[in-house]
Amino acid sequence: IKWGPIRFSRWVKASLEPIVGSESEVMVRFKRFRIGFLRIPAPKSAMSELDTTYLDSNLRISRGGKGNIMILLKDDLPVYGV
Repeated sequence: IKWGPIRFSRWVKASLEPIVGSESEVMVRFKRFRIGFLRIPAPKSAMSELDTTYLDSNLRISRGGKGNIMILLKDDLPVYGV
């Protein structure tokens, strides 16, 4: 996120649990949010579902419970151009 000349990093920590009976859906339980130096614990109600449409060893493309598209990379991969 950029605010004037200042850039803020942001990330979300969450756990993914398979939904029984589905081959492509997982339940997401958010644990923590971070924007810059601010760390916010997620409330217990912060959860949603992801339906995965593409998956390989480094990348997951999913649609969230509200229809938004998410592109997730493994956190140990180098990120260029961000």
